[in-house]
Amino acid sequence: MAYLTPSNTPRGSEATASDFAIRRWGGPTTLRLTSATVGTTVTRIVANNPRRVKLTLLNLGAVDVFVSPTADVTTSAGLKLVASTGTGEVNAADDGEEVIQEVYAIASAAGNTVMISEVIRV
Repeated sequence: MAYLTPSNTPRGSEATASDFAIRRWGGPTTLRLTSATVGTTVTRIVANNPRRVKLTLLNLGAVDVFVSPTADVTTSAGLKLVASTGTGEVNAADDGEEVIQEVYAIASAAGNTVMISEVIRV
């Protein structure tokens, strides 16, 4: 996947997304878009990554999905991503090192898709 570098932007310009990313995250970034299937057993859907600066999760499944940075997540203990539209987001500027943690998920039914968008500092 291609990523932006300081040489891709005009000098002195702060009007592009590349400039913003470099100012905010200290250098170029890249986007990683993946998905995970979540069912009735705890599944690690996001690995630990110290270079991740932003993480967004979107539940596309038919039932609520519960997420946690630990594997002891249950359908009654975790952060709830509501069915069909639930989202969760963390970023390094607001949430510190929480953004680099693993994420585990579980749902009350099988076959739920969670979309995962990661911004990685390269």
